[in-house]
Amino acid sequence: MRLNVTFQTSLPFDMDEQPIGSAVGERISVRLRELGLAASAAENYEDFAWMIEVGGNRAPYLLVGYVGDEQFEWLAQVHTSVGWFGRLRGKSDQNECERIALALHRSLTTDDTITNIKWHDGEFSEVGWSPEP
Repeated sequence: MRLNVTFQTSLPFDMDEQPIGSAVGERISVRLRELGLAASAAENYEDFAWMIEVGGNRAPYLLVGYVGDEQFEWLAQVHTSVGWFGRLRGKSDQNECERIALALHRSLTTDDTITNIKWHDGEFSEVGWSPEP
């Protein structure tokens, strides 16, 4: 399953804000809560993106950031909370990451301010795009 999505939005956002787009991050957070996920408010993540924790501490989380070109305006990524040591010990939260990606997809596709939704793996590329996770 793909855990990276780019999209465009008609929501207004302040280009002077650091990081850009608290309104976009908060909109996604609210939409996820409306779908029943325990999503936190969007918080500044190292001055380049907005972090939304889903399910509390030590759970997968989303990063939502402004990319800033016309084709890939925004990027959201579902991140695992299991580090390399946990994976070495057989831990995984892949099912939870996939559940979050599906909820994120639902929130984006049912929001009339969101367009041009493209799911992908890893870095931006011209191959492997999908309209669904």
